[in-house]
Amino acid sequence: MTKGRLVPGMMMVEFRSTIDLPWTLLVPIRIGQVRPALGTAPRMVTVGTDAAPLLRVDVYPSGDSECFAFEEARVWSKGVAIGFGHCFHFVDLESKRVTSFDLGSYFGRTYPSGEFLLVASAERLFRIGPDGRLEWRSEQLGIDGVIVDRVSGALIEGQGEWAPPGGWRPFRLMAAFGTPVPP
Repeated sequence: MTKGRLVPGMMMVEFRSTIDLPWTLLVPIRIGQVRPALGTAPRMVTVGTDAAPLLRVDVYPSGDSECFAFEEARVWSKGVAIGFGHCFHFVDLESKRVTSFDLGSYFGRTYPSGEFLLVASAERLFRIGPDGRLEWRSEQLGIDGVIVDRVSGALIEGQGEWAPPGGWRPFRLMAAFGTPVPP
């Protein structure tokens, strides 16, 4: 089980392989390719406070050939951001509306800011708006990992791995549009 952090009165988000009471009493939101024949979801995301459970998301793979290198769930803006397999999902905490999209390669990690959330895959960066909507998708920045080193004003700086292991190359993108900025 991936542990979340709990600050009194704040929400805690956890990835889990198994759940028990009180989580089993919640009607789950199901994301990914739900296959009833498979039974229980391989992963669950729980969201709650120290006082009460708020939300359960059952997370299914979106395809048979996905790579599950990393997973992450976090509260951001007005929802829960979930990276799993080759997909990113955003669940609005009020409406329970789910926005999902395929990353085209394995999920890497998220990089939150006040205005947007950057989602890194093995090959690209994606900018997500506060409503969970995809704002842009970068060109290919690597083949086996993309890391954001710094977001400063209008610029995103990072590295993409092109020749694993260790063949990292720097990149710079305009934060507003995801377009490359020459060195």
